[in-house]
Amino acid sequence: MLKLLDSEEDKDVFFNVEGQIISAHKLILKANSSVLATLCSGGSSSKDSPIHIKDTKPDVFRHILDFLYGGNTPGDAHMLKYGIEILNACDRCDVVSLKMAAEAALVRSCRKGDTINVDNVAEWIQYADSKTCPLLKEYALSYFVAWYKDVLKTESYGKFKQCPRLMEEVMTTVYNTLSKAEQHGTSKLSSE
Repeated sequence: MLKLLDSEEDKDVFFNVEGQIISAHKLILKANSSVLATLCSGGSSSKDSPIHIKDTKPDVFRHILDFLYGGNTPGDAHMLKYGIEILNACDRCDVVSLKMAAEAALVRSCRKGDTINVDNVAEWIQYADSKTCPLLKEYALSYFVAWYKDVLKTESYGKFKQCPRLMEEVMTTVYNTLSKAEQHGTSKLSSE
């Protein structure tokens, strides 16, 4: 199927992604993405009248097409470079499997480096919740719990207070972790 993507033969849908025209096959897109299927069924497109894709870089859109045509996920280097953009584009295009792969890569990246820190962990929790990314949310919540005393002093946390449902979830997680640590006579929290 990847040979089809590389060939211009029988391509019948055209996208304008930041000024670059990218062509594909409606049938493949319709079979793999409800959002792209809807875009494709909205009339005809041509090189002169392509479907505009907003908020997505051409390389990111090509990664989505590679996945839809052949199940290929980007390598680690591309996931590090474009992971959050791939996740966002997959969320918009309803490409769930690639979105999950991007989420897992993002969590691996977070564990290796300093992507999530005391100053931005509240924003990451909100982001993960808004994109329905349970792995990322779980990682961000565990980071929040580990450093909660420091996080409570940040500007990011101040903005976080405006989301009562998430605040309740986070505070419940902190409380449950403290209770378990108290029952076992240990402290699992780094900020203590």
